[in-house]
Formats: sequence, structure tokens, C-alpha cells
Amino acid sequence: MRKSQLYSGFLGPLVAFVGIWTAAYINRSWWRITENAISDLGRVGLPNNWVLNISLITTAVLIIYYAIGLFALLRNGVEKAGVVIFVLGLVFLALIGLFPEGTSPHYYVSWAFFITAGFGFLIAGVGA
Repeated sequence: MRKSQLYSGFLGPLVAFVGIWTAAYINRSWWRITENAISDLGRVGLPNNWVLNISLITTAVLIIYYAIGLFALLRNGVEKAGVVIFVLGLVFLALIGLFPEGTSPHYYVSWAFFITAGFGFLIAGVGA
């Protein structure tokens, strides 16, 4: 694994958390974690919706780059299958940023992200 892939694996989640936190802070006048979905922060027509959407896309790209390096290190076929499924989930994460709340594909790509990313983690963990 390249050093840049290791950095990417560290930066990806950091970009996600900072992006979500920043979007929540910008919209603190109306957004509440107990009352709203995170997707509400990136919805169509919302000023500064790009803060969330760009951070989701960037996170997906960074973690996919990391996962490519991780995949090369794995020897177990079950772990590799889990990583491949997780990468598919990350593609859906990027699509959430490309199709924010208020677009017709948003509901489907959101569900696809949660299902595939979750199963990818589960399968990779079972293979470990």
C-alpha cells in the first residue's frame, strides 16, 4: 500500500466529519440532529448545500483510493469480497452527493449506500 493511500484512509473520515459538522453549523438555525436527516443539509435549493455534498463525494473518492490499497494487501477471499462490496457502497455515497435530497434518485442511492456499506463491513469482518 502506498503512503498516499494510508493518508487517504485517514483523511476520508475526517473530511466526512468536518463536512457534516460544518454543514450542521451553517444551518444551526433550523437543523437538529434529533429532528432532521443529515441529507437535509445537502438538499436542493438550500444555500451552501455544496458543503455537505462536496464533502460526501470527496470522502468517497479518498476512501475508495484507500480501499484499493487495502484490497491488494488482503489474502482472504471473504475479506476481499467485503472490501469490494464496501467500495460499491462508497460509490453510492458519492452518488448521494451528486443526487442530493430533492432529486428523484436520492432515496435509492441513500438506501443503497447504507445497505452495501453495512454489508461490506459485515462481510470483511466475518472474513477477518
